This record gives sequence, C-alpha cells and structure tokens, in this order.
Amino acid sequence: MVEKTERVVHFWALISENGRGPHVAGMDAFGVMCTSTALVEFDPIAGTAKTASGRPYRLDGPPEPDYGLAVAHELWSRVYNLEGSDIRSLSPDEAVALISKRGNKFFGCSPKAYGRGNVFRDLDLPNPDVLMVKTDAAISIASLIHERGLSVEEAAEIVGIEAHQLRGIIERGRFDDVSVERLDKIVEALETHAPGTQP
Repeated sequence: MVEKTERVVHFWALISENGRGPHVAGMDAFGVMCTSTALVEFDPIAGTAKTASGRPYRLDGPPEPDYGLAVAHELWSRVYNLEGSDIRSLSPDEAVALISKRGNKFFGCSPKAYGRGNVFRDLDLPNPDVLMVKTDAAISIASLIHERGLSVEEAAEIVGIEAHQLRGIIERGRFDDVSVERLDKIVEALETHAPGTQP
C-alpha cells in the first residue's frame, strides 16, 4: 500500500454506525467537515490513527463528541437514509475494542475474515467480505464528494472515471466490475483534492 499523507482533524470524535467503525469525524485542516473510513489502527495516547484506506490521521486537541457526532449525521444523511440507524460517539477504549472485535483490515489486504457482523454474510451472498470492503469504500467516496463540495461529474473527472460509473458506485452500489484496489485509488484521489480547487 502506498504511504499517504497525514490528515489532521480538529474537534474530533470517534463514531460507530450500526456497530461498524470506528470512524473519525470532525473538521480537517481546510476547515471542512470530514469523516473517515473505518479505523484499522488507533493509538489513544499518541492521538494517531490509520484508516482502512491507509490514510494516517492525527487527532488534534481533546475530543469533541457532540461536534463529531453532528458532523457524522450531517455528512452521512446527505447520502443515506439514517432513520433507525444507531450512530453514536465512542470513548477511546470503546474504539480500540471495536477495531479488535471487527478485525478491521486495510482495503488493499486480502478481505478474508474482514470483520464480523457482516450483513452480506447474513444474507448468504457470495464473497460477503469483499462486498463489505467495497461498501465501506463507497461510503467514504460519497462522503468525500459531499465534503469537498463537488458534483458527481467534477469528482469523476478528478478520479478519472465516467460520471455514470461513479454515480452507480455511490448511489446504487454497482461495483461488481470495480476492484478493491481501484476503489482505494478513488478514495485517495478525493482525499488529496484540496477543496475549492478545480478538478
């Protein structure tokens, strides 16, 4: 996995959604609300974390659970119907325990045994672990598009795919013909695109 630049988050919180995560939510160095993909590593003493996409995070200052929770609701509600969802802030100890319980893995790793509580496995679908990894990536892509204030067409130009294909990924979960590695590259391209700049 290619080393990625660190993302600093202020007014941060650790968030779970329906038992998944933990995610970082807060405000990035550009002053833009942000959420992360699921954390794979988290050091509560150092205030550092690394996400499933391989992005290192530095959590600046004390946690702000109310603000982070509000950010998660705001960004995710733009893309998904959150009615009935269990979204809550976690303590650092709870976040560490959730990472261990779910067995979170990097997107670029073999998805074998990726987490538990997998709805795709519950539905007895083929390759449930791959589907879970791809779904987490699609959620991150949709969130990044909204965080950056981009249209689907602008985002598609940034990441180098057709707009209809990107819309299929984030709106309809159509990623059967898109590899985990390709989804990871889309996340990377959007994470490194500075808000307010042209594609």
